[in-house]
Amino acid sequence: MLVNATRPAGLGQSGFDLETKASYNVGLDVSVLRNRVDFTAEYYKANTNGLLLSVNIPSVSGFDTRIENIGEVENSGLELALSTRNFVGNFQCGPAMNMSFNRNKVLALGGSAKDFIDGTGTRNIVGQPLSRFYQRVTDGIFNTQAEIDAHVPQDNNPKPGDRRFKDVNGDGKVDNNDRDFVGNPNPDFTFGITNTFSFKGFELNVLMSGSYGNDIYYNTLFAASNLNGNINNNGIVRNRWRSADNPGDGNIPKALFGFSTLPDVGSDFYVFDGSYLRVSNVTLAYTVPVNWISKARLSNARLYLSGQNLATFTRYPGFDPENAIGGGSLSFGFDNGLYPAAKTFTLGCNLTF
Repeated sequence: MLVNATRPAGLGQSGFDLETKASYNVGLDVSVLRNRVDFTAEYYKANTNGLLLSVNIPSVSGFDTRIENIGEVENSGLELALSTRNFVGNFQCGPAMNMSFNRNKVLALGGSAKDFIDGTGTRNIVGQPLSRFYQRVTDGIFNTQAEIDAHVPQDNNPKPGDRRFKDVNGDGKVDNNDRDFVGNPNPDFTFGITNTFSFKGFELNVLMSGSYGNDIYYNTLFAASNLNGNINNNGIVRNRWRSADNPGDGNIPKALFGFSTLPDVGSDFYVFDGSYLRVSNVTLAYTVPVNWISKARLSNARLYLSGQNLATFTRYPGFDPENAIGGGSLSFGFDNGLYPAAKTFTLGCNLTF
């Protein structure tokens, strides 16, 4: 007999406090050559306390985790900005750029905890940066049974064509203790560059932005290259292992029979350089001379054509390195298949009567 029932979706929470933040900054502004060159530098340091994080609790409670106010993180960095104004007759240009160098560090994880391994595959250690990827380290593909027999025992019961992993801790077997730091989602720096060119009534504005030095965990690729017939696959699976005589590129495991079997696990294979340069906006405009429009009782008329997200230069193979920001406070930098930024064009005019 079936009986309808309800149960709590999670453990009741009480006693929450707001996260608190204490910060200071010091800056320098310099303007020279009659304000034609401006330079700004700012150093900052901020501590955030009481981060809301999920912590493990005894399963006898009926639940595995609850949210608590724990954790303290420090962010410090330097922001630089430079702009100039240049004139050559009727031609003018105004290049400007900014760069931001941010460094974060875990100061506390609650109580006496010094280490926090997130279920998504990151590890946070007091005194070190946030959200570094903590995964297994790949070592190619098992090509024959002889290679499996010669390798240390591996916990996923591998067969020829399955992925091989390194014995990181040297204990003579491969299991979940053989993970290592394989990437860092925190960029070395982010930047923006803009320039405005004008000649008589014409104006061209170009804006570019990007980041350098950050890694992305291509989580979508894990699902799209598992070859178990569950979903459509990424094109890289064309290079998969088929046999000892046809091993593909030596990095893609074999196709599987039955989607319930998946011997692959999270690893450095899914970590990619997320650095990019994006042409974020280009606008070409023309301001019509007043004597052309005065008879129409207009004081100003401006025509423009604008394009957003026109091009992105990156080695990252996913849809969009800028949108790969999935995860929580201690687990970010995961590409979970967010829709990429759309390329758009706008044609318009501004009229002032």
